[in-house]
Amino acid sequence: MFVIRKSHSGVIHAGIYYEPGSAMARLCVEGARRMYEYCGKKNLPHKRVGKLIVATRDSELPILEDLYKRATANGVPGIELISSKKVQEMEPNVRALQALHSPNTGITDYAKVGRSFAEDLLSTGRGQIRTRSVLFTFCLAYPWS
Repeated sequence: MFVIRKSHSGVIHAGIYYEPGSAMARLCVEGARRMYEYCGKKNLPHKRVGKLIVATRDSELPILEDLYKRATANGVPGIELISSKKVQEMEPNVRALQALHSPNTGITDYAKVGRSFAEDLLSTGRGQIRTRSVLFTFCLAYPWS
């Protein structure tokens, strides 16, 4: 089963935050790669806009370092710790002691991606699209009832 919600944010996550070695980390990094590939192949709107995670206080620097280690262990492409000066060059209105730059974080139009997935599925003749949820009711038998 595959679910796309109308309210999806449109972010293509790079895989920074997940525990290294976890299925979520592996699937997020691979999923981002595949999403960019799919969007390019299908000519769907997408863009690697990048992301800065900033430390504005000394107490946040170890957190940033931990995120960098996680992202590196997860194989996030292009991840780097950047200086305050580099942050200012990239985003003049941002003040930070240091930042984590994720150039592989991006955006797409998931409504268009969902429609494209649906077209792909239907073109095989082996699937169907359902737009309503089916609710099942059930009763649990408790020993005290």
